[in-house]
Amino acid sequence: MKSSLVALFEGFYLKFVGHRSTLSMGCFQHRDARFRWRFASVGLMALLLLLNGGGVQLQAQECIQLSTQKKVGETIKLKIKAKGTFSIEGVKEPAQVSNSKVQYTLSSSTVTIKGAVTELVCSSSQLEKLDVTKASSLTYLDCSINQLKVLDLLNTPHLTYLDVADNKISSLKVEHLTELKTFDCGHNELTSLAPKSPLLEEFSCQDNFIASLDLSACPKVSIVICQVNRLDRVGMKNFVASLPNRPDEDGLLYVIDTQKTDEQNVCTRTDVATLSGKGWTVYDYNGTHEREYPGSEEGGDTPKQTLSFTTDKPVGSKISFVCNGSSDLKATGVEGVFTPSESVVEYTLTHQTVTIAGSSITKFVSTYSEITMLDVSKAADLEWLDVSNNKLSDLDLTALSRLKILGCGVNALSELDVSASEVLEGLNCNRNQLTKLSLSNNLENLSYLNCSGNKILLIDAQHMPALQTLVCFSNKLTHLYFSERNAKLETLQCFDNELRRIETQKLPRLRKLYCGTNFLSQLELSHNPLLEELWCGGNELTLLDLSHNPAMFELLCAFNRLSSLVVSPQATGMITIDCYVNQMNADAMAKLVESLPQVQSSDDCLFNVVDTQEKEERNRCTKEQVKKVLAKGWKAMDFNGGNLKPYDGEWSSCERGAERAIRVYPSSFDSYLAVQNKPLESSVYLYDREGRLIKEWSSCTQEILDTQELPQGQYIIKIDNYSQLIEKR
Repeated sequence: MKSSLVALFEGFYLKFVGHRSTLSMGCFQHRDARFRWRFASVGLMALLLLLNGGGVQLQAQECIQLSTQKKVGETIKLKIKAKGTFSIEGVKEPAQVSNSKVQYTLSSSTVTIKGAVTELVCSSSQLEKLDVTKASSLTYLDCSINQLKVLDLLNTPHLTYLDVADNKISSLKVEHLTELKTFDCGHNELTSLAPKSPLLEEFSCQDNFIASLDLSACPKVSIVICQVNRLDRVGMKNFVASLPNRPDEDGLLYVIDTQKTDEQNVCTRTDVATLSGKGWTVYDYNGTHEREYPGSEEGGDTPKQTLSFTTDKPVGSKISFVCNGSSDLKATGVEGVFTPSESVVEYTLTHQTVTIAGSSITKFVSTYSEITMLDVSKAADLEWLDVSNNKLSDLDLTALSRLKILGCGVNALSELDVSASEVLEGLNCNRNQLTKLSLSNNLENLSYLNCSGNKILLIDAQHMPALQTLVCFSNKLTHLYFSERNAKLETLQCFDNELRRIETQKLPRLRKLYCGTNFLSQLELSHNPLLEELWCGGNELTLLDLSHNPAMFELLCAFNRLSSLVVSPQATGMITIDCYVNQMNADAMAKLVESLPQVQSSDDCLFNVVDTQEKEERNRCTKEQVKKVLAKGWKAMDFNGGNLKPYDGEWSSCERGAERAIRVYPSSFDSYLAVQNKPLESSVYLYDREGRLIKEWSSCTQEILDTQELPQGQYIIKIDNYSQLIEKR
């Protein structure tokens, strides 16, 4: 029960602030943060003193939370010790104290242990998460052989024993664990470590990616196991220097495993001599048949190249890849006969991280392999790399100065820097999340670039003189920069962007231009005599002159604002013209028809001139013009909303008077009316006998009108100046 003095203080506080506040965990929470902190600096201190003086203890309960991939009903084995009692939730059995593991049956995939736990063993439990941020009493933790990727140990400063081996941890902060005596983090994905425990005696970090290891703050360490890492000559020299002297010559160092193909540690004879002088015996793990290691010759061995990748595919599943290079290439992490090859080979995963090592790696291809990490920093000879259709979010290519072919499309890359690969010939990085491309100013050999399906704002191709194909559609491009050096460019696919201009005059060899769905208002193509295919639909073009393009094969320019379009009469190889949904009147259409090349009717050449289902259609093509189109070997077509049908043309005013008048029948109708010879743009109006408008078919393109909903009676149908009395039966 609170003392009267405390109650009085609370009442004073509430009255002072003037509206509802709360007292929670010994801390006032007020809506006005500025006032809260001003007031709390004096009042809160007084209140806490009162509370403590009155014997009230306000302290959060310690707890540990485990999340497992095991299903409810399966069992999990835990060893738990605590100061005082503890409870466990998420299992069917009550908490048990034991010197060995106790089997529990899961009632939830999340297990919570409440209490001041000092010792926890939860190894081999298929854990994907382990939260010990509220376990400050913990001194012994074994969470090895799980699926942990992250482990926060910031609030466990009293740990003396820590085993996190055989997980997927890539970063681990342990500098604050100054009471550690035994530490094992082997078989993870760590790249650097610097424990700072003056009490540390045994340390294991084998089978990681460690390139930097510092034990200078661990004067008592006497056993170090660090084979199968990436300590090169410099990294090893620094590590050796960080080891303490062992005056009793009792230091044991396992520094290398010569049986492992992914071993990248380099420990020379000089390093071994230095270690011996400091009281350390150096061992080669030698595939479990350990032996003393004399060290490698200084610069005597050919530097080993390695390539490693991690996949989301489970152990035991199949994975396929191509890897070529020197004849001594070997692979770990897969089962099967591995030989360098230009062909795809299927293997069985024995580990989710696969490493290929040998004197030289020149080619690696693995697509649709669920690869999440790829390390090519030690594969400087790579010339061909294709890891398209995977799950990569990062790709470091700075070591690949010899790379010629790169495929990394359909991943999750937000950045890509190929500036170090100046001999690059082909690059495909389509369908990622790139906002820019970091390209070298010296890509003299790049002939193919596909960066479509990203979020790139601009591309500067001026320094790519060998470029023949540029595929950059479906980005957010506002600028494409070309120069006279881009004279070899033949194919440009830049549709579905935000371009307002394309410098086609600098591309004399252009053969295929796909630039539809942009904001182009003009397109000058008189400097592109080799142009064969032009897709420019969905822009804002008003004029298009292709009279200087005799090689034209296919033209798609629908959905623009064209009031003038001409093609080259010499383009006799042309087979398709899509120009529907534009604004060409009869005079403009006459010029277009006049410019059509004479073709063979047997070639099935299509002149898709109108779309009668599209409300924005403003093209006019008369029956007489259709006759001329047919005479030139073309088929005049109505796009008809995607269901192509022959187009007869519309009557011009002269043609209508000379040939036929509008006709509506039957005069006594039931469920439909037929309309013939109606001008394309004209609407159909239906009135009752009193002159009231009953129905309207605006800009009607139909020849059959549905009248089923009309009641019986007499009506007047009107089309332009034509009218007729009709009757619904």
